[in-house]
Amino acid sequence: MEGCCRRAFSLFLELSPLLRVSPPRKFLGGALNVPNSERLFILGLLHNLGELVVQQFMPTKVENCEKVSSQELPWNKQRSVFNFTYGECSGELLKLWQLPYSLIEPIREQDHDNFEFSSMESKLLYVSKRIMALNHQCSHQSFSDLLAEDKLEGLNIDHEMINSANSFCDMERLGILSVLKPSAAMIY
Repeated sequence: MEGCCRRAFSLFLELSPLLRVSPPRKFLGGALNVPNSERLFILGLLHNLGELVVQQFMPTKVENCEKVSSQELPWNKQRSVFNFTYGECSGELLKLWQLPYSLIEPIREQDHDNFEFSSMESKLLYVSKRIMALNHQCSHQSFSDLLAEDKLEGLNIDHEMINSANSFCDMERLGILSVLKPSAAMIY
């Protein structure tokens, strides 16, 4: 059984980048009364699938992308290293798998900041990704560096909702961790 727990915990760590964006996206969707907020969780899981695939073929470059300077944003660094973002790669993978465009569009568009033609799902993924980047990779930057206030206002998202989304995320991840490795969750 111990080997099984170790494998589950390793899987959790591998999937951690995917799990970072799903909970805030689900929370924001529910808070904004977006229909089918469970679907938002699934889209959040799929959002960075491209990173796992690229990791298999170019691990050194992926590791390089994780080291962002204080002036860089992760998706800009990805574009400079690979000439695409993990989100764009994820969208192309989903397209190759012939999944519906309604799944592909939000994932492919997650790094584009022009909201004019974006769906609500794309906008929520955009915001959720930046919330989690601020908590992980971009903790040295301010929120306004990652997300303009007008984007939040256009979605009726305020800083209190963002703080609530972060708290919800922490609890969701702790819940997942407690299922995969109960002893690891006990330290929290």
